[in-house]
Amino acid sequence: MTSLTYAAQGLILFVILLAIVLVTYVLNKRKSKTYDKVKETILKEYLPLHKARQQKILGYLEKHGRITTLKAAGLLNVSDDTALRELRSLEEGRKIEQKGSGKEIYYVKR
Repeated sequence: MTSLTYAAQGLILFVILLAIVLVTYVLNKRKSKTYDKVKETILKEYLPLHKARQQKILGYLEKHGRITTLKAAGLLNVSDDTALRELRSLEEGRKIEQKGSGKEIYYVKR
């Protein structure tokens, strides 16, 4: 049984490391393409819908002065959680502010 020389062992180690680097590179490229596709989908499909929902809420506030999460959900025909996300997004954007507490929470235009 012959043992490998240090040069041969070094070459094998180099090839293994090179394979690891190449596999990592390919996997990162795939992740990047997937990320780009997801980002593109969000920008094309969700962002216009998100803006339309927010415009509906702001229009309702112009007319009625206040809105609750339940009213927003009914207005937008979405779940309470989705309506709350839209309201919080508007609040973070400083377009509306929250008033009241507990079950009496409502939102008004800033």
